[in-house]
Amino acid sequence: GYDEIARNACEEASRGVLSALNLSESEQEGIDALIDAAAAVADDLCILLPDEQGVARLRAAVLCSPNRWRLADKLGGTMTQIHSPVARYDEDLQSPVDAVIARLHPDRPLWRVNWGVSNHPSLFQPDIPPATPEMDPADMWVRVEWQTLRKLPESGAVLFTIRTFVESMRDFYEREYDLVHGFADLISKIPENVAQYKSIAPYRDALYAYLDTR
Repeated sequence: GYDEIARNACEEASRGVLSALNLSESEQEGIDALIDAAAAVADDLCILLPDEQGVARLRAAVLCSPNRWRLADKLGGTMTQIHSPVARYDEDLQSPVDAVIARLHPDRPLWRVNWGVSNHPSLFQPDIPPATPEMDPADMWVRVEWQTLRKLPESGAVLFTIRTFVESMRDFYEREYDLVHGFADLISKIPENVAQYKSIAPYRDALYAYLDTR
């Protein structure tokens, strides 16, 4: 059944992750095997499986660094449902994302980067922290997610990984001039609904002014 396929996918993903690290295969089964793999890496591990209509759904995950979402709210959801708060997802991303997942091949994994700015450095952020518009921009944090998508050859599931990096804005400010100013331009030019979704809107002007002094 479907649950058995999900269990098998967890075990297959676990074998792949641990093998890549030259570690022994987990002795656990199902989600417990995935937990063993996730304990060996800095990445969160999510399993997507196609439903009867071929639409990918989130069937299992080990999530330690959520960026303002809760696994319990998203489990079983399609990519559209998982990304329901994401500004412009329906208009700009739904069709291409679904098409990319459908075309994934075991030998051709994909990666992407997601970025944001936070007023708190915690990796575990299931909720949006209260806005602090009076906060010094230098005391804020750049949050970047390195995401990969890989189709698993045996189960046909997709392993979606998320590795989260957090850097203080003060340290980011000291990076290459072009990088810092490019980031400032990005912050100033993103649409308002995207700024709202990324929780940047209350800080947008102050962040731009701060980074522009680099």
